[in-house]
Amino acid sequence: MHKGLILEKLLITPILLVMGLSGCMSMIQTTAMSARDAAPVPKERLVEYQEPDVKRTFPIYVTRDVGMLGGACYLELWVDDTKVGIFDTGETAKFYIEPGNHTLEVNWDQQGKGLCGMTSSPTYQVIRTREDRPKNAYRLTIIGDKPMVAVGN
Repeated sequence: MHKGLILEKLLITPILLVMGLSGCMSMIQTTAMSARDAAPVPKERLVEYQEPDVKRTFPIYVTRDVGMLGGACYLELWVDDTKVGIFDTGETAKFYIEPGNHTLEVNWDQQGKGLCGMTSSPTYQVIRTREDRPKNAYRLTIIGDKPMVAVGN
């Protein structure tokens, strides 16, 4: 067999494998994690809204899904333009906000290293907290290559 042909076969297989896997990765989602099974976000990554006060009396619960996709990167959670926490996979936290309309934003951790710090468009979700709901739960998830906020479990 010709040396060039052997070299081509040795290079083509890994290249096709990587291309196929990268195509599949865009179809992968993370897996929902139950808040009761999740680990608490460490205190050093909780930034704001941890304690209730006169205005912020309404608790919301946020849990990040698990999975390989994006698992090496933290996700930032913002409430009304205030960074409140940084989540790893399978972590959960409770925040106290004012009843009413709010904007939740999730993005890759902008202080992250390497690919984790690359800017992507933040994903927003406008929520309306309701005092008649016993638990307002939200999930941080990744669909394709975008972090998202979803109604949780």
